Amino acid sequence: MREENINSEKVCEELKRIQKEIHDGALFIVGNSKDITALQEWQVRQNGTLGEIQNHLRKIEGQIGELTSGEIADLKVEIARGKPSWATTVIIAFLSSVTVGAIVFALSSL
Repeated sequence: MREENINSEKVCEELKRIQKEIHDGALFIVGNSKDITALQEWQVRQNGTLGEIQNHLRKIEGQIGELTSGEIADLKVEIARGKPSWATTVIIAFLSSVTVGAIVFALSSL
């Protein structure tokens, strides 16, 4: 009778162990399927975003293709208007260097 109790306990323990392993495996599979579903949804959103970007790039390419050489020249002139000449840039850089040098000299001589 004692052997039957030991065998019964071993069988119960083994069944509990198997049940736990099955349960853990099922949770693992459920977690993976949730991750896979989330990734698939993210991929669909990204594909939509990429499609929108492609559409906008096509529009931009079409607009650039429609520009004439005269319009391009006008754009270059308009962009260049806001820039100072090289001589002005060199003078400003020189004066800035002299000013900073004078300030450093004055502060170091105190």
